[in-house]
Amino acid sequence: MIRGGHVDLTVLGALQVDEKGTSPIGRSRQMLKGMGGAMDLVAGAKRVYIAMEHATRDNQPKILKSAPSR
Repeated sequence: MIRGGHVDLTVLGALQVDEKGTSPIGRSRQMLKGMGGAMDLVAGAKRVYIAMEHATRDNQPKILKSAPSR
């Protein structure tokens, strides 16, 4: 279903995004549980919503000026 383009909307969680909403999927240096199918969901859905906290526990922003690099 996902790869065939039959999904209208997907909701993903993110650790950080840039101000344009770009999420660095697959750029993490550490292995995180549950990241394997994110690329399929993003590529196969017509709309992607990203759900996340906007600040860390130390009140540092998770929405950055530019997408984080490796």
